[in-house]
Amino acid sequence: MTLPHSVDVSVIVVTWNTRDLVLKCLTSLSRAGPQAVEIIVVDNGSSDGTADAVERMFPQVRTLRNTSNQGFAAAVNLGIAQARGRIFFLLNPDTEVESGVFDALLAFFDDHPKAGIAGPPVIGPGGEFERSTRRFPSAISEITRMAMLHRLLPGPERRWNACGIPVRVDAVTGAAMAVRRQCVAQTGGMDPGFFLYYEDTDWCFRAAKAGWETWFVPGPPVRHIKSAAAAQAREMTLVASHASLVYYFTKHGMKGHLPFLRLGMLPACAMRSIAAAAAWTLGIKRPDQASRLRAYGKIAAWAALGRALK
Repeated sequence: MTLPHSVDVSVIVVTWNTRDLVLKCLTSLSRAGPQAVEIIVVDNGSSDGTADAVERMFPQVRTLRNTSNQGFAAAVNLGIAQARGRIFFLLNPDTEVESGVFDALLAFFDDHPKAGIAGPPVIGPGGEFERSTRRFPSAISEITRMAMLHRLLPGPERRWNACGIPVRVDAVTGAAMAVRRQCVAQTGGMDPGFFLYYEDTDWCFRAAKAGWETWFVPGPPVRHIKSAAAAQAREMTLVASHASLVYYFTKHGMKGHLPFLRLGMLPACAMRSIAAAAAWTLGIKRPDQASRLRAYGKIAAWAALGRALK
């Protein structure tokens, strides 16, 4: 039941130079369902006219402007501070929401009072199920990811969705994450110490420590176009991701993982660099491959020499 002066769902979309994509995202939200939904766009200092375009084409959307890129977590917190919903739904700008997503999530939260965070299925542009859930990180899991070994086996999300049964998980992706208002009040929102990546996993970890559960909820999916913002500044996002991982381990008393992480990152960076160099040689997205090579070099320098990640 919707309370006076409140809404069921507050959708929070953080943008950074993704004008065309976020306009498609907002169009999909207008078809997503009949629930009481408010939409808040937090623009992180875009230079492509994103905020102006949103205000012009979607006047019903509340647009908040940062003068510079404050990072994902800080922007999410700004949106939450202005939101009225009983559920906050974090949504990447490079997504489109299928009809029924909010119905499924609201029904799930109503039936599971201990659920603080939940995520719907996320599919890629070709209809493939993405890895929208994850275990809490360890040195081994992150070395495996960096070495691309995790791609050898498909994730469980397709199977879970086919079964139609919600599954309790460690964490869900912040690309499409629903969070109960009471959970936010207890955990304090996202940690702005994470500039990009792992802020969603950290939030799920803190929610678990506070007694809340995180779930994968089968049903209508969110369609995700791969990392639109990341593709614009590949070197920055790859280095920021690794810096966030180091911060995660340090924050949660897991510094003992760091020596193993540094040891394993050297061959993992070598594997990634070989793949990027091969793609560059073949003429495949050469500027992107060059950015990747610079990023892997910085991560390898951190692993071998302890150089700062920046």
